[in-house]
Amino acid sequence: EKEKNETKDLTRQKYLPMSPTPSLATAMAAASDDAHETKPDAGDEITRDLDQMLAHYDGNQGPEFQSQTSTATLEAERDVLGLHSPVRLRQHLSDNMLVHAQQGLQDAVAQLPVTQRQAYETAVAQAPRILELESPPSRFLRATGYNYWMAAESLCQYWNLRLEVFGPEGAYRPLTAFLEDPEATTQALTPAAVQVLRTGGLSVAATPDQFGRPILLVDRERRIICDDKEDEGTRAQAIFYILQV
Repeated sequence: EKEKNETKDLTRQKYLPMSPTPSLATAMAAASDDAHETKPDAGDEITRDLDQMLAHYDGNQGPEFQSQTSTATLEAERDVLGLHSPVRLRQHLSDNMLVHAQQGLQDAVAQLPVTQRQAYETAVAQAPRILELESPPSRFLRATGYNYWMAAESLCQYWNLRLEVFGPEGAYRPLTAFLEDPEATTQALTPAAVQVLRTGGLSVAATPDQFGRPILLVDRERRIICDDKEDEGTRAQAIFYILQV
């Protein structure tokens, strides 16, 4: 019973901070310090919003994850978006903070080298709907704990990778693999990549797990890997599609 209570206390401390989280507040302050040359007040206001939000936490308010066991909660929290920030924090961000973080991200993108942000800016101009569906800035902000400098780099890196995988012709086309016409030129995937996906060797389950994470299914009896080294691009496209979808 004592060990159980200690585990509960540790979980409570991790997910339900009684006071502002110094490490995250410090990270936000550091990020805003870097942005002071262009927007000296935005970072300070974001940090104040964060502190006020965290100050309202108490032991009677718990996230939906509280209903799970401590082990399952810790495992899910480590996996969500690939970071270790409190799950609850991502669920209670003020609208004011989100607006400033999104503006900070755009300001940070504008200060990146042209070669680093060119693919992203092309997507903004040529494929805004695809950008909104695949890479909404808010997703990258959450994944970096609302550090908009890191989010800007990650967002641009995503589109650089998309350009590398699909080439200049397909980089800004939609990721569709099951159209009636597999030879259609309006999609990013090549016919060869579509064929790999249609074998059913890789697929995503229709229902996510209890924490909302997608489940990747692999059928080892089906051929999903290309043998020819010239088909590495095809394999890369198929994997990119599965991970994105």
